[in-house]
Amino acid sequence: MTTHPEDPGAGEPYGIRHLASVRRAKAEELRTVTAAGLQRAIGVAGSGEWSARSATAFVTSAQTVLPEVTVLVGQLDSDAAALDRYAAAVEQLKARAAAVRAAQATRSQELAHSTRVLSWMLPAELLPISGHPAPNPATGTTDFDRARLGNDIADSKASLRHLDAQWADLVLQRRQADAACVASLSSTASRGGFAGLPAGGTTGLTPEQLLQRMAGLSATELTMLFSADPGLAARVAKVTDPTAVAAWWRSYNTSPGQVDKSGHPVLSAQQLALLVIVPGVLGNLGGIPYTVRDSANRQVLAAQGKELRALMADRDKMLANGDGSGPWIALLQEHGYDSASFGAEWNTVTALEKSLGAAGGLTYQLVQFQPGLVPFAAISAGDMDTASQVTVLVPGMATTVSSSMQEQTGDARNLFLQQRALDKVIHSESGLAVVAWIGYDTPRSASEGHIEVVSSAQAKVGAVHLQGFLQGVTGARGWTPGENLSVVAHSYGTTTASLALVHTPVENLTMLASAGLDRAIPSVHDLQVPAGHVWASEASGDNVADLGRGDYLGSDKFSKAVWDSARIPIYDHPVDPTQPAFGAHVFSSEGATVDGVKLHGSDWHFASPQVEAQLAGKTTDQYGYLDRLTTPLYNTGLTSLGLGDSGAVVSR
Repeated sequence: MTTHPEDPGAGEPYGIRHLASVRRAKAEELRTVTAAGLQRAIGVAGSGEWSARSATAFVTSAQTVLPEVTVLVGQLDSDAAALDRYAAAVEQLKARAAAVRAAQATRSQELAHSTRVLSWMLPAELLPISGHPAPNPATGTTDFDRARLGNDIADSKASLRHLDAQWADLVLQRRQADAACVASLSSTASRGGFAGLPAGGTTGLTPEQLLQRMAGLSATELTMLFSADPGLAARVAKVTDPTAVAAWWRSYNTSPGQVDKSGHPVLSAQQLALLVIVPGVLGNLGGIPYTVRDSANRQVLAAQGKELRALMADRDKMLANGDGSGPWIALLQEHGYDSASFGAEWNTVTALEKSLGAAGGLTYQLVQFQPGLVPFAAISAGDMDTASQVTVLVPGMATTVSSSMQEQTGDARNLFLQQRALDKVIHSESGLAVVAWIGYDTPRSASEGHIEVVSSAQAKVGAVHLQGFLQGVTGARGWTPGENLSVVAHSYGTTTASLALVHTPVENLTMLASAGLDRAIPSVHDLQVPAGHVWASEASGDNVADLGRGDYLGSDKFSKAVWDSARIPIYDHPVDPTQPAFGAHVFSSEGATVDGVKLHGSDWHFASPQVEAQLAGKTTDQYGYLDRLTTPLYNTGLTSLGLGDSGAVVSR
């Protein structure tokens, strides 16, 4: 709050009362929602209905948080009362200051007038000397007029001095009111007796400094801090250093080394509080454990699903009542939607729910979920907190959360199972994780006449996102950069992934059906991948990958005139990683027999037509690069585990 000590009427009482009402509303929310929700959760966890990990730890920690929430409610109520008192004092001072200002203006005008009139009179020595002064022939005034004006001037000056003293007194009273408000907001009643809150505030701190300032705060202090500053969550979300995030998260470990039955650290009261307060931040913050990110993102997903289904229920009632579309549109607008955005969010939420629901005995983690105009999400097949090898799948054009998440998750599942079958050292799910990552805005489909795929623009943006995700894994796991990480990219995903790996290291890179690498990457030596661990493959029947490299300018939908009209460089990413000049190892995507098992080749450009058909309840005789029982999936399983030099890869 900014005050102006030399202006006792500065500020708006309305704004101060609004701050009080915000705190009062937050207190009521904590009373009626958060505390009640914790009570219900404690009941569910304690009843045996909750079979997830750490149920007992949750009950213990939640029972610690609940009294602190009660304390916080009192703190917020205390803040609101202090602000109300301050608003009343400012309002009174504002009125008195206005009255003094008006009196000062009047007296100043009177003084100016009297001084001006007096200046027009002849000097006294020029007036006649007699018992009765004669009128001055020039002004018609007498020395009695001069005396009267002199008295008026003296009176005005005295009044102004008195008003100045009143103003100084009001300034003093305002300073006292400011100090009283600050003292109330900093008091034990307001701060709950906790000394850990940032004494210097958080204004002006970098995101990383902000985390350092918050490290070690109690659950109540954290709740109070985020409640008092609505913009704090967004600032924490901007932290880009996963190592700093990991250290901040560990600062809340009250029982270091204590783990649950699955080997995950037991969450402290502070960590559970953050999970309740800012799930949307934790779920996407590099450096946070992935079990926590999964819980946070599922919490956000469940809340969105609940809201959307409630709206759908209201719509059904309106239709049943014959209300027409008007009330429905009005209801959507009230909740911040229009028909298109509601439908898009509905498709996104249901796609994620279906994807997560298809785990089928495997561990699925929702390790990224960022709703928005272009939503992003990532689902891991396998536990990313315990995996000793993490592979990230980077998709190509026309991949969205709503239309592609189920297929991408199926691809991740296929590769996970292939890795597990191939790996001669790790024989359990706990050692592997494969991530279906939809973390950038991919180009629209070229088959629909869109030509964005020939440009590197979206790949460059996506590369930055992919770098952040990979670095987040490194920070959360405490690995050295690139350690235990593999990337498998398909089509335009190879354009994106290669740009990311110019700056961020990984152990293995596999590129399938590449739409071409940017001209700035002419060789494997431009990538931060160990020698011999860059692989590429393209099926003989794939005539789509060439389009991205500009090889088919004369086709119906991709004529040179189309390229020229869009003003996009034709050869933004012309580099073919399967060519000898690039320097990658190349493996086969054709049919083969391995250890007596017949493997299909990839028939065209798609990653997994078998997965798509299964999701649609259909069958197909087409196979893609990441379908099960295919040569490219078998080879990719080997190369993504760093076993490409084992002699088992089917060569081209």
